[in-house]
Amino acid sequence: MKTVGIIGTGHIGSLLAKKLIETAVVGTQGLCAAHRTPEKLNKLAGELGITPCKDNIGVAKASDIIFVCVRPAEAKAVIAEIKPALTPQKLIISTVSDVKLADLKAWSGIDCVRIIPSVTSEYDRGVMVISFPDGIGDAVKESVMRLFEGFSTPYVAAEENISALSDLTSSSPAIIAAVIQEFAKAAAEKSKDRIPLSDAEELIRETLFGTAVLLDKLSQRSSLQSGNTADARSPFDVLIESVATKGGITAEGVVAVRETAPELYEKVLTNMQNKHKKVERSFKD
Repeated sequence: MKTVGIIGTGHIGSLLAKKLIETAVVGTQGLCAAHRTPEKLNKLAGELGITPCKDNIGVAKASDIIFVCVRPAEAKAVIAEIKPALTPQKLIISTVSDVKLADLKAWSGIDCVRIIPSVTSEYDRGVMVISFPDGIGDAVKESVMRLFEGFSTPYVAAEENISALSDLTSSSPAIIAAVIQEFAKAAAEKSKDRIPLSDAEELIRETLFGTAVLLDKLSQRSSLQSGNTADARSPFDVLIESVATKGGITAEGVVAVRETAPELYEKVLTNMQNKHKKVERSFKD
């Protein structure tokens, strides 16, 4: 079993440490970590039984696979710090937003992989977007995929698509929550006796849970019936048609969404893509 190190045990680094141990990808003795705040690191080490390292290069020396989970502005300096401990047999897996594979390879001199985790992986759902460099071996790809398949759905993507996929998977829990919250607010305000917002949020939250289960079941059923996921009907379309009967009240709501949502989501995605570009420029300047 390969040893794993995590540099940066903030939210994402801590999540990865917990899930890698929980799914038995690595044992507690095979995982070490470093963080700029010793108190936070020691707390995590105490909870999980992992080895705390006093510095980043200690992690790199002890690990076959090194997760770099730091801010974009810190990535180059962190990799420069650990470079003396890097060998061709080691692998860097970066969660750093908008730092390209070419930059990671230039800074480190070894193969690097990019991943985009999602907070939903804490509950064993959601997607882990993975981007591999050209020329990396199939055995390495398979070993990386195995790291995550116990608590997420690995999705391999070309690097040029990774920002858009990040918005769709990693950012979307917050976007979905914001959209649902605004719907709850509007419904509460429209109600005759002003339903309390807390009640509206609880009702829509429970409905959202049920909707997610329905979509999951419809997806499984559609795939089984077609025998080919590429030919399957979208579970979203099936669900909409089953609830929004033609000429009915819900259908009018769906029409309003179809008319107004494209402009909203164009704005949402444009804002996020502009931020991606700004972040990328910030560490290159």
